Amino acid sequence: MQRYSESFDETFSSALDRALHGVLGRAANVTSFYVDPGISAKSPEVYVELLKKIFSPELVNALTEAIGLELSKSFGFQYQRDADWKLSEYVSYAKQPLQLRLEPESGNTLAVGSDTELKITLINRTVGDMTIKKCDLQPSPEISFPEPSGASYEFEGFKLRPGEAHEVKSRIRGGQIGRARVSARATVIDLRGKTLVVEMPCVLSIVEREGRVPTGSPVADGLLLGGLPKRSAVLLAGGASDEKDNLVLRFCEIAPEATVYVSSDVERSIQLHKLHPESRLVVCSPQADLLPTSESIQTSRNLRNISEIDDLLTHALETIPSESPRVLIQLVSDILLLHKEVTTRHWLADLLPRLRARNCTVLVELNPRMHGTQEVNALFDLFDGRMEIVENEETGRPVRFLRINSLRGYKYLTYQALLTSQAQGAGIEASKPVLPSSIPLQSEFQSPEGERRLAAIMFTDMVGYTTLTQTNEPLALKVLEKHNQLLRPILPRYRGREIKAMGDSLMVQFESALDATDCAIEIQRTLHDYNISARDEWRIILRIGVHLGDVVHSKGDVLGDAVNVASRIQPLADPEGVCVSQQIYDQVRNKLTNPFTKLERRRLKNVQYPVDVYKIVLPWERSSFPAETSVSNR
Repeated sequence: MQRYSESFDETFSSALDRALHGVLGRAANVTSFYVDPGISAKSPEVYVELLKKIFSPELVNALTEAIGLELSKSFGFQYQRDADWKLSEYVSYAKQPLQLRLEPESGNTLAVGSDTELKITLINRTVGDMTIKKCDLQPSPEISFPEPSGASYEFEGFKLRPGEAHEVKSRIRGGQIGRARVSARATVIDLRGKTLVVEMPCVLSIVEREGRVPTGSPVADGLLLGGLPKRSAVLLAGGASDEKDNLVLRFCEIAPEATVYVSSDVERSIQLHKLHPESRLVVCSPQADLLPTSESIQTSRNLRNISEIDDLLTHALETIPSESPRVLIQLVSDILLLHKEVTTRHWLADLLPRLRARNCTVLVELNPRMHGTQEVNALFDLFDGRMEIVENEETGRPVRFLRINSLRGYKYLTYQALLTSQAQGAGIEASKPVLPSSIPLQSEFQSPEGERRLAAIMFTDMVGYTTLTQTNEPLALKVLEKHNQLLRPILPRYRGREIKAMGDSLMVQFESALDATDCAIEIQRTLHDYNISARDEWRIILRIGVHLGDVVHSKGDVLGDAVNVASRIQPLADPEGVCVSQQIYDQVRNKLTNPFTKLERRRLKNVQYPVDVYKIVLPWERSSFPAETSVSNR
């Protein structure tokens, strides 16, 4: 392969100079005086038009062919003598010896939350082999890549022969309504031995998905496959946080003229009115008189009068021109504190159907940390769906995720979405999905054969499963499958490695005692929520036991006293309960908000020494558990 040391501009200028002198001789110098040769590469058609003012059409055609021939020699592409090419086509080949095509399967329109295949075609337009190093896809924030699609493809020196085309396929997902852009960028080594980057953009229109109302959040809309179902009422549960405020603000911002915001938060209401004065506000607070006077604002100083709140909301809806209003209700936690679950449930059971009948799509905020589990659970079945912001501690600061727990009658993605607050400088980011039910062994969890190490071991066992297999084996298998679907995605979130499954039981290893107990509590919380709405025969009730001790890895299994102790502790747990050993308790007692109850010391089968066992008191158990038996974890 011939090597060139010149830059593109130098090589192009030399080729142009040879072509002009070859056709015009010494007259080429005069041509360069009247027509700047520098514009030939930047604006080839303008250059040709200027030549036509000096020379005859026949001579201009001869010049174009000569320039094309010299460019093909210099840049290594096939000269098309009989193709009647324009100068711009020769320049295009010189500038871009690799042709990139970017073709979305759905065309240039994509519904938010939907996926489409993206075909990238690389074509070698030169007369020699071209080395492809890699190809990257660079999307704008409105586009994401559903797993397992990726944004980068390493070719490791793949040779593309002259005229040969190579296809790469990926999938993209529309995350936010608007114009989006995705670019394919290939890095190649051209005929001159130089590294060349070729880029091809593609502009897409991300449109509203039929039957869905976008929330304004790319993360939420992606998980919801386009947004909230029209005429639905969905609960957004989570503690106070910047991430939650950001989601709420985006819901109001995407269609402010069609939105009614019902709130007790005066500060947030003032902020929203300044940003979007066309939004309708219903503010119920003793400080409501701090709000400006406006036709778009309805106020009340009394949160106890629920009927007045209904009247103000009805009046606000009557002033909205949209046929599909959006309603965001923030004050449910305040109502629940004042009126308790019975009155709050009756109010929502009356209000939500009336809003659906008016063609409203409703998002309701709730802070579960302000209420008991029974109070919160009493409201769940009133909603068509439930979103939740959950929190984990990583790198010394809270890390929050968004997940969809249910969406009655509609499909949604079982992804867990990472939320990053604006205070941290990154807005809301797309996330990675929760792992599927089959979890491959991760290399960071693998230990050398025979290595002894400290680990937390968790055993789970399903209550009543043996009886179910004897009476209704087909149902038992389906319940076990549901059990696996619910539990296995939780394990990797707490760095849990499933060692083995023994029918309806799981043995799981964790890197720390806190990971193991957090995971056990999360499993029981997930199953508790599931069992509330499940039929009796489909309910999944577990006992969980956790112990910390030395283990030995052997042929993919884990052995040792720690395994034996954990397996013996598990039957001591109540149905829907978690029991832990003294070793676990010592590690986590100051790190969990859950209280502990110490059980009577006992000897366990095949364990030489007595073991102290503690019960973790879960939220739904607190009201029924004797206070005098509890152990402080402070």
